[in-house]
Amino acid sequence: MATITYFIRTSSKKADTQVNIRVKFRHNNIYLYAKTPKHIEADNWDKKKQRIKQGRAHENRDSINNYLSSLETFALNAWNEKVNKSQLDSNWFQLIVNSFLDSEKSEREETTFLRYIKGFVDNSESIVVDKTGKKLSYRTIQKYKTTLDILDDFVKLNYGELFLLKEVDYEFYQEFLKYLTNTKKYAVNTVGKYIGTLKVFLNSARKKGFNINIEGFVKPIEDSDNVYLNEEELKAIYELDLSENKRLERVRDLFIVGAWTGLRFSDLSTLDKSYFINKKISLDQVKTNGRVVIPLHWMVKKIMEKYDFNLPNGISNQKFNDYLKEVCQLAEIKNQVSKSITRGGIREKKYYLKWELISSHSARRSFATNLYNSNFPTISIMAITGHKTERAFLAYIKVTPEEHAEKLLEHWNKLYNIT
Repeated sequence: MATITYFIRTSSKKADTQVNIRVKFRHNNIYLYAKTPKHIEADNWDKKKQRIKQGRAHENRDSINNYLSSLETFALNAWNEKVNKSQLDSNWFQLIVNSFLDSEKSEREETTFLRYIKGFVDNSESIVVDKTGKKLSYRTIQKYKTTLDILDDFVKLNYGELFLLKEVDYEFYQEFLKYLTNTKKYAVNTVGKYIGTLKVFLNSARKKGFNINIEGFVKPIEDSDNVYLNEEELKAIYELDLSENKRLERVRDLFIVGAWTGLRFSDLSTLDKSYFINKKISLDQVKTNGRVVIPLHWMVKKIMEKYDFNLPNGISNQKFNDYLKEVCQLAEIKNQVSKSITRGGIREKKYYLKWELISSHSARRSFATNLYNSNFPTISIMAITGHKTERAFLAYIKVTPEEHAEKLLEHWNKLYNIT
């Protein structure tokens, strides 16, 4: 059986020495050698895996590793097509390596935009994220598929199906931005979601050697005025007598646990006895893989004891949100709030009863905002919520101008000892 092996050769012991990646072909007693055009620093080479090491800061790591995998298939196919193999030598093998580089360049020149994106999405279930070592989540894959559908309609309408990947430029970005904003009339944050996913697709192509300039591809974002519940409102929800309606009682209990732990719905849905250690919740979060340790608030302790520390689950996020609005309506969370959103390039402002805007994520936002308002250290809140910067955290919490004014007044009263 014919095999391909990659290796490097250097007479220097310096880790930063630039060396060629070489390739060895073997079939029974036949050995053929060639040199690829790819260069790397010697210390970046993984001898066992015959690839550039994972996690190393090498600009073209993914592109080169993909090249080596594809070259292996190309070379073995070339060998199998030859009838008289006894006349083949290393000169022939070097020509095969050189011709593959030409075919690879030709393929990049001819790859259409839609073909590449469809291939990326089709293979997304097998992608492993470098930072976590985990496969992509179901939600991420669904986001990729939705974005592909939008791009498919846009490209066929404006450029035609034969539009090439290499033709993507800033003008393409601007036209796509206008399509999402003016034609589809999406809200700014929805537009931002699609632009962000487009950048994921294009960055992948760049790593594979496609020459694409995405400078200026900005992901738009705006504050969506999401609401939170203060401690008094949370207490009103907690004290509701829902014993005659187990459906709403279970949703209420899940929400209250989220509001006093800061856990996402995806983590709440998995809580059982195994996560409770020394009167604390200890788990690795589903979305970030980051570990958090959270002490039990007295409301959480009461609720967990009710369920023998195994929270009810098995409800979808959509159903949870629907039932939660019923709970908040019963708790008379009905003060009027405004919500501003830019849709189709036009800023709209609408008024709602507060219970209409509450969702599963309001629990996590309430957790962070209430702790911030209590003057709990921001860095400690961020350790639980997973925010990496204080700027991102402050944009996330929902402190009103009136609440900021109260905090300033409280500071002055304390500073000047005013009672």
